[in-house]
Amino acid sequence: MRYTIKKSCQWAKSIIAVSNNTKLDLMRLYNVDSKKVQVIYEGCGSDKKQETRDKGSQTCLVSHVPCPEKYLLFIGRLEERKNIVNIINAFEILKEQYKIPHKLILAGKLGFGYKKIEDKIANSNYRQDIIRPGFR
Repeated sequence: MRYTIKKSCQWAKSIIAVSNNTKLDLMRLYNVDSKKVQVIYEGCGSDKKQETRDKGSQTCLVSHVPCPEKYLLFIGRLEERKNIVNIINAFEILKEQYKIPHKLILAGKLGFGYKKIEDKIANSNYRQDIIRPGFR
């Protein structure tokens, strides 16, 4: 895996790191030029540009569908080993016990064991709040 990561870092035109620490690790472990790595923190907040837009005109980062005002986002292959069934379980607890208004966005390609995830979504009381925009 280290070989693959090293080669991927060499081939990439640019790299997104989730923290400065990750950027430093890439530089130290794989000799990546600091100019090649941009830190973009996970999650998002609102800024003045977003606040002035109509809510209906916003689009999700992962798709060209209308974006809910509040959402929880998973990006990755939708497969059993990613523990997505438990993400859905946690989402259901948040909806039931804490009455959160959020939607759950599951973005990514379908993978091994997706049938269990699909069944969990189909049987969820909150299936209308689970968005699967796919993979682009």
